Amino acid sequence: PDIGLVPAAMKLRYGKNASAIKPLRQFPFETAGTKIFVHVRLNDSKPLQFILDTGCPEAFVIARKQADALKLKLQNERRVHIGAGEGKQIVTAMTSGVTFNVHGEKLILQSAQVVQLDHVSGFIGKRVDGLLGNRFIG
Repeated sequence: PDIGLVPAAMKLRYGKNASAIKPLRQFPFETAGTKIFVHVRLNDSKPLQFILDTGCPEAFVIARKQADALKLKLQNERRVHIGAGEGKQIVTAMTSGVTFNVHGEKLILQSAQVVQLDHVSGFIGKRVDGLLGNRFIG
């Protein structure tokens, strides 16, 4: 299956007629549970599994394991607490100058967030190499 992405601005502009607009680009995807996975390459890496995450406020989030494996330069590392109750302590950082290739669409990012995502992989039961957030979608 493919997923077609239509920018949110076009949906707002054309309202009910937005469904008649052809997507700018279609991407093959896989599903695991309720999650949609898209293959992404970082700096010409092998295909990595990124979740299409409309609830993520960032455009791109790279899993710490992948950032380390690709030897990305990390800046501004800090520990943060996520989740309710006991939640979880994770380390976040930033990286820059990373080339994202999403099915032939290449972007060179000025910056991207790097976050530990092991807890997400464990919950889903599938490796998660990163997230494509709502700024990527539209």
